[in-house]
Amino acid sequence: MKRSVHRRRTASAGFLALLLLSTSAVIALQVPVQGGRFDRLVIEDAESSLDVATTAVASLPANDHARAGWEQFRAAHGKEWRVHLDRRSGAPLLAEGRGIPWVVPEGANVDTIASSLRPFIAGHRALLLANDAELVLDRDASGLLNPEVWQVVFKRVVAGVPVAGERYLFTIGHGSLMSFGTPRWSRIDANPSPDIDAAAAVERLSSYMGLTPADAVEVVLQPTLELIPLRAAGPPAGAGHGPFAGSLGSGYASLLTTSSRAAHVQ
Repeated sequence: MKRSVHRRRTASAGFLALLLLSTSAVIALQVPVQGGRFDRLVIEDAESSLDVATTAVASLPANDHARAGWEQFRAAHGKEWRVHLDRRSGAPLLAEGRGIPWVVPEGANVDTIASSLRPFIAGHRALLLANDAELVLDRDASGLLNPEVWQVVFKRVVAGVPVAGERYLFTIGHGSLMSFGTPRWSRIDANPSPDIDAAAAVERLSSYMGLTPADAVEVVLQPTLELIPLRAAGPPAGAGHGPFAGSLGSGYASLLTTSSRAAHVQ
């Protein structure tokens, strides 16, 4: 029995494959196993090198377009609002203040509150950089934080393709919209329509990994399309490179992939 469990764990330490659909390249991500057959093929997960660059709106030049927009927001909703942007995207990491009056009727739920937020999002698209049509309510992440405070989370989906790790969060409580922001909001410049299908992508991955009919591969998660954010041209993340200093909103690119999970049984 112990040998059987060990064998299963070995199989589970398989690979997460991101198959590029717009080029002939293939990225294979594998759980590190010392001396493994696929060690030399491992390519770093593109998302692992992403970093945000926090920028206070007040630190932007007085004539900056984004600063002017947020100053208008503060003039309309209260000078107490504090806004910090991700310099890479230009989107707000966190905007919080005294609150914007927000009626939450008795019997409200995440669906009704999300619906009430959509006009606000559409009306402030130039500041949030979020297209309401790309926002899909994440019911699992939304709900009551306490009896008086709601959290509403939207995932990002572009042309039917989810964007890995991107979401907008709104906090409503005590009759007010208290805060909102996004941990990352990349520029989507990749075509969301694949050049090849999932079967062809899997074929390319198998070729890259040198798999043969003798290799036993168990598919754990079927291939699905996904957009992943990338760092725009510039030095990689890490010590010595310093924070992103490019122009506001120019720090991200994107890539269309197919994500799949499989286990290679030794």
